[in-house]
Amino acid sequence: MSTFTHTASATFTITHAKHLASKIAADLNACSRLHGNPSVAAVENYNAELVELFRYGYLSRYEFGFKRDEKRVLSWSYEVSTSGNIETDERAGKMSAYVDLGGTTFFNYAWYSSKYNSLASDQQSTFKDSHPVNRTSGDPPSDGLGSWSGTEKNYSAGGTGVSRQSFRSY
Repeated sequence: MSTFTHTASATFTITHAKHLASKIAADLNACSRLHGNPSVAAVENYNAELVELFRYGYLSRYEFGFKRDEKRVLSWSYEVSTSGNIETDERAGKMSAYVDLGGTTFFNYAWYSSKYNSLASDQQSTFKDSHPVNRTSGDPPSDGLGSWSGTEKNYSAGGTGVSRQSFRSY
């Protein structure tokens, strides 16, 4: 009887980064079509930023949506995992369309990974200057009257996975 072992390793490439960024950008585009925000130009800028965040492993969480009085009304949140546990790569889309967004404003937040946080401040500044999105510090909105879905989509490439869930008001 013979025993075989198999070891696999993956290198995360710019192609993988573009693939994952394109999934979130597709969701941003769907949000734009359904709800009027963000603009097409903003989606292009967010996509360019996401490619770089994924490329260097600097993203841990990402969220965009609509808030009223600093409370979420409709939101999509993405959790990044580099453990290789998420291998499913689903199609982007299936965004909530029927929510009253009167009086809301669009928001977009990114949480940096420990890899990014371990950079020297000048390296962080250089990275932030390398793409078109100018982020400032701030807190995301709190949950309004509504609930979070469970994981509704999974995206993966090159050993990195992204799980999407959404918040929707009642």
